[in-house]
Amino acid sequence: MSQAGRPGAAREILEYALGLRPFDTNALVRMGNIMLNAGELDRAEEIFRKLQGFRPDPFFADRLEAIQRMRRGSAAHALSEALKKGLAAAKAKLADLERSRDPQAYFDEREINALGYRLLGQGRVDQAVFVFELNARRYPNSWNVHDSLGEAYMNAGRPKDAVRCYQRSLRLNPENANAKKMLEELRR
Repeated sequence: MSQAGRPGAAREILEYALGLRPFDTNALVRMGNIMLNAGELDRAEEIFRKLQGFRPDPFFADRLEAIQRMRRGSAAHALSEALKKGLAAAKAKLADLERSRDPQAYFDEREINALGYRLLGQGRVDQAVFVFELNARRYPNSWNVHDSLGEAYMNAGRPKDAVRCYQRSLRLNPENANAKKMLEELRR
């Protein structure tokens, strides 16, 4: 469900399953990953610490390390926190991050894209566009980033910009079926 773009439904099912079987490793791992992708680092950490406590595994240790790394330097996490105060605060935070010489600060294409989709899912379209535009500037040769930005522009009621992004995505990856489909829809 989560991979089908329905993380809320997946979360609900997993919460139910964990209510029945609180130590179900598979359900805990899936819930931990959903929390991590949702930027809910405290909850993700709690889950992976629980897993590591009763069934030590290098995968769980890696997840815990990734959570700590995100807290220390993830631009996506920092922007997510700043966006709670609004778009202006996020723009100021971005300017700080881009000026920063902090060796732990990093911009990860996947993390930034996930943030954009979280915002879209919450109906925070202007903020999502801001995040996807940032990703397109930082990763201009990523077909996926331009595909995602096209989707955000569609949600923002900017079809001309969406067409431009889908065309760019298709130039970068001629096999991108989603871009082909969206361009057909937009041209109707």
